[in-house]
Amino acid sequence: MNESNPRSSGARDRPGLSPSRGSRSPDRGRLSYSRRERKVPLAAARWMNILSCAERHLPVERFDGVHDLVSIKTTYLDTADLAIFREYEERKPVRTKVRVRQYGYHGVFDARSWVEIKIKRRLESDKRRFCCSAELLTDLMRGADLAEHVRGLNSGSDEAVRIFQEAQGLIVGRGLRPVVRVEYERMSFQDGSSSEARVTVDRNVRLAPASGTTATEYEGIILEIKYRRPAPDSIRRLWTELNVTRSRRFSKFAEAIQAVRLNESRWRFSA
Repeated sequence: MNESNPRSSGARDRPGLSPSRGSRSPDRGRLSYSRRERKVPLAAARWMNILSCAERHLPVERFDGVHDLVSIKTTYLDTADLAIFREYEERKPVRTKVRVRQYGYHGVFDARSWVEIKIKRRLESDKRRFCCSAELLTDLMRGADLAEHVRGLNSGSDEAVRIFQEAQGLIVGRGLRPVVRVEYERMSFQDGSSSEARVTVDRNVRLAPASGTTATEYEGIILEIKYRRPAPDSIRRLWTELNVTRSRRFSKFAEAIQAVRLNESRWRFSA
């Protein structure tokens, strides 16, 4: 990887991380999470420094046991008058949002999507999700009964069906529709034996309207530290070594809304 150009891509661009420290995610099949989160936007030049520091404290998480760098595409839902975004701006103490996420490699995404409900209470975050075929997302948002499809795609899980019903109730009840899309590349670090500590670093972040093709590039990288209280020693040591300051609130969803509203007023949200 060329440290002076953290936005380059390709196999040569991957950091020289230790294969012995890599692990599959123990949480790939989990549907519910509850943890504390800190998001810190940083200068792109710190990409290699952050990766090297994170690996000293946690193993690299390799998706499918192979890929260090994963592509992520997240579509955020909101109302026609952006009620969820306004709740963020107004610092509502408890906020709920619904998003759809796809994973892939080198910008090619899997046909399956993860529909997620995220409830934020200051630094505390609860996330519930289920897997759904991307081709059925429109039917889901229109209120179609996809319970058996969801059950089959989530290993027969009754929990997945309950989360699907909750998400569909929010989508139909609040009139949610896709408004913005955020794409990025992510490196993840996580203890292979538990999910008490997790660190992710995002780069090449692109912000766009959900139905648009033109994107605004976010200039920087995004560090996220996630843990269950009390903070594990690995997270305490990492935070000290990184010597970063969380100077402001940060949300990729809010950044995308602002990019569309302020920088590209000609864009329109999808109906």
